[in-house]
Amino acid sequence: TYLIETARLALNPPVETATLIFDLSSFTLANMDYVPVKFIIKCFEANYPESLGAILIHNAPWVFKGIWKVISAWLDPVVAAKVHFTYGRKDLEEFIHPSQIIKELGGDEDWDYVYEEPVPGE
Repeated sequence: TYLIETARLALNPPVETATLIFDLSSFTLANMDYVPVKFIIKCFEANYPESLGAILIHNAPWVFKGIWKVISAWLDPVVAAKVHFTYGRKDLEEFIHPSQIIKELGGDEDWDYVYEEPVPGE
């Protein structure tokens, strides 16, 4: 919940909601782990329902449709209605301005994730 709270506090008015993107471009059943997915969704559902704007499942392969039936059963219908499947830049642009979509997903944002080593003792 630390990351969710940190992201929520970083929102600047008039922005009040966050959009989560799960890029499933390289998804296989071998790398599916229900526990963290369920945890993230339940955290938003229980603690931050008003902060969740949308969850975008991007480039999901056909096998994910069966998995989605299992996952969606765990969700409150209000939260389930915020889940959308996207398959390209145009789909993402329905939810996110192109300047905020990273280049890796076909957008204009030239941002790279940089892992920062934790402080000793953290």
